Amino acid sequence: MHRFATGVAAVCGLADGQPRGMVISRFAYVSSAPPIAAICIHAGSPSFPEGSMTWPVLRELPTLGVSILGEQNLDAARSLYRRPEERFSGVSWRADESGAVLICGSILNLQCRIRSSVRIGSHDLVLLDIVEAQEGLDSAPLLFHGDLYRVLDPVRQHSITGGE
Repeated sequence: MHRFATGVAAVCGLADGQPRGMVISRFAYVSSAPPIAAICIHAGSPSFPEGSMTWPVLRELPTLGVSILGEQNLDAARSLYRRPEERFSGVSWRADESGAVLICGSILNLQCRIRSSVRIGSHDLVLLDIVEAQEGLDSAPLLFHGDLYRVLDPVRQHSITGGE
């Protein structure tokens, strides 16, 4: 599945006054009425124990911030993949009044509440009610493909109608 390019998002919230979060590459916009998104979170395993440390904390929070990361957020994405206690070192973030933690400079920030969650294999499929959406910077998205972060090459972009 590493051959399928995806966007990169950060899922974050305040727990005991401290930012907690993780970077994910499985985000989907599900519905516009009502506004719902879906994320898939690795539920943790012996080969990826960090996943099991962060998600149990986040899923108990009343509100989560989901930041869709752009090419300017590459350093933040790398940082949010570190050990939990090191993730926010050097990352510019803000918390809104609900406790949602949002990454500064993202291309889209969402304030969400968990609607439902179901364990499917090694992942939790989580539906999120989008409470508020704020557009951020107008930039190219950060992508994940082949176990690497990537950015779009503007020279090689093509529209779906065949023109540049």
